[in-house]
Amino acid sequence: MGKSHIDSVLEEIAKEYQPGTLVWMKRSYPDDWSRMVNLETEINQAALEGDVELLEKALERYRGLILTMVGIFKIPKGETGDLFGKGRTIG
Repeated sequence: MGKSHIDSVLEEIAKEYQPGTLVWMKRSYPDDWSRMVNLETEINQAALEGDVELLEKALERYRGLILTMVGIFKIPKGETGDLFGKGRTIG
């Protein structure tokens, strides 16, 4: 049996994830943190309801948000023009 879309998305995130990203995200990008939590709720609800279309859309938004955050987190501080990583919202 092949991997589910959820498994594929989580595997992709796991390959890129850097320890500390979520703690940094919660502190530096609270609006995006809230968006991530809401997406997780949406993913769980869609999965429980069997709404495949909604699930796939939410997974793609979740993947995009997390991978964007990981990409920003990997950039050496000071190279983003935002020395403290605050004051911006992604998406």
